[in-house]
Amino acid sequence: MKKQMERNIYQEETAERPARKSAQFPITLIVGDNRYAGNIMNISVNGVAIFVDTHFPEKTIDCKKREILTLEVQSPLGKLIKLKCRIIWLRFQQYSEGLTTSMGMEIIDPPEDFINLFKNL
Repeated sequence: MKKQMERNIYQEETAERPARKSAQFPITLIVGDNRYAGNIMNISVNGVAIFVDTHFPEKTIDCKKREILTLEVQSPLGKLIKLKCRIIWLRFQQYSEGLTTSMGMEIIDPPEDFINLFKNL
């Protein structure tokens, strides 16, 4: 498996992270009783980068870095895969069309269905 190198600007050592693949398929992010529709931007075998259109500032997703959330991934074959994920990074961006929330998430114990999805992209 190809690996990318990433340098942490706060440390002298280098950390390895699994290779990522671009992907575009729907997700549902579950935060408490709220469900947010969005899309995956890229995935690795143990992580995802997603974006969610929240449209209005009052609908900002109420969550924090390191929080554990549920992510439902709709695979290209129509299978629903549920993932427990920890937020690694979180970014809110304001556009003329509305507010977008982007997140990088670490998958806790990726299920076999997700690993197979990654391998088959």
